[in-house]
Amino acid sequence: MILLFRAFLARSFALQRRYFADYALGLLVKVFFFTAILYASQGHSAREAYVAGFLLWYLAAHLLARMANFFLEEAYLGTLARLLASPHPPAAIVAALSLAELLMALPWVAALAFMPS
Repeated sequence: MILLFRAFLARSFALQRRYFADYALGLLVKVFFFTAILYASQGHSAREAYVAGFLLWYLAAHLLARMANFFLEEAYLGTLARLLASPHPPAAIVAALSLAELLMALPWVAALAFMPS
């Protein structure tokens, strides 16, 4: 599974590097929505809960969307059958992809979590 994880991580880095403008625009949208959440919760005692809730919601939504997009992309390219016929069980593929996507998302999530109020 380590080899599979490293392959998905290398693929994520390559896609991020190749489509950097898309990645940067997505990051700007995330920062905009996060800042809106911060300003909307100004003065509320549960501000930390809003921040934690937004980050957890976004990570969960990101991982679910990425899983669906990954399998749709593989089916569109015609490589899904080959991937599922590999010696790796489907659960290991999903787990390795999830960990790679989580690792790729953690730097900006940590940056948003520690963003000054």
